[in-house]
Amino acid sequence: CSSDLFAGKKLLVTYENPKRLDFGKYKILNVSANNKSIPHETFKHKVCIKRKYILKLPDRSRIIVNLGL
Repeated sequence: CSSDLFAGKKLLVTYENPKRLDFGKYKILNVSANNKSIPHETFKHKVCIKRKYILKLPDRSRIIVNLGL
């Protein structure tokens, strides 16, 4: 879990890895903000959420990145 400031928004980012998979063994399954799926792009083990979607979020939004097989 990390707290980040981006585009003037304070965001809480949590990575959920319930199977406790090691780096390189998992992929990004889903990304949600405030319990709603959010458009994103993945690049290997990185996730990119376009600025236009971040700007639509309220300050102190919680982003969850779900990891799995």
